[in-house]
Amino acid sequence: MKYPTEVTIRGVTYQIQYHDESLEVDCELKRELLGRINHRKRVIRIYRPQPSFDLLETLLHEVLHGVFARNQALNLALRSDEVVEPFIDALTSELSLLFIENGWITLPKQQPPATTHS
Repeated sequence: MKYPTEVTIRGVTYQIQYHDESLEVDCELKRELLGRINHRKRVIRIYRPQPSFDLLETLLHEVLHGVFARNQALNLALRSDEVVEPFIDALTSELSLLFIENGWITLPKQQPPATTHS
């Protein structure tokens, strides 16, 4: 698996950024997070210093937030954060394991390059 720098979700392209500091992931509220999607700016920020499997789960978790936000049926079915977060966490773990166990993804040994601030 190579570390992607962008992803298209239902026709909308999001830039993927990798950061060395967890506070850079949530630059608006300055919370320590592993990942964050900003739908308005179309950016997914990922905390880079994680083991490969954890980084895959974090990236997939944020992408699933994008899928849910852009799909009206999914968005309506899972309206509350009390339902969405545990559901996305469970789905992320299961899909990550499925991809690896079936050889669809091979995790790299090195971390992705950090996103430079411009």
